[in-house]
Amino acid sequence: MVKEINMLKMELEATNKRTESIRRQLQEKEKHCETLESEVVTLKEEYEKINKFESLKKIINEQRSPKIKTGIQYNNMASHTQCDDKNQYSLIQRKT
Repeated sequence: MVKEINMLKMELEATNKRTESIRRQLQEKEKHCETLESEVVTLKEEYEKINKFESLKKIINEQRSPKIKTGIQYNNMASHTQCDDKNQYSLIQRKT
């Protein structure tokens, strides 16, 4: 009977050690998970900044030069920047 009690005590100690080990591992995993979550948040913020930057870059690249007058009813001479006579920049009459 004493032998059985000693065996049970040893098993209980072994179980407690395993339980404590598993708790420590769980705590480490939770800390690692928190670290990864904060990294994800940081990366999302960086991605949003880059995405906004790319959108602005695209908008800027798609803008036309103010010297290009086509499409707003100027005659062909108006699109040439070497013309000295400012009177040549006349509007084309709309056809109605």
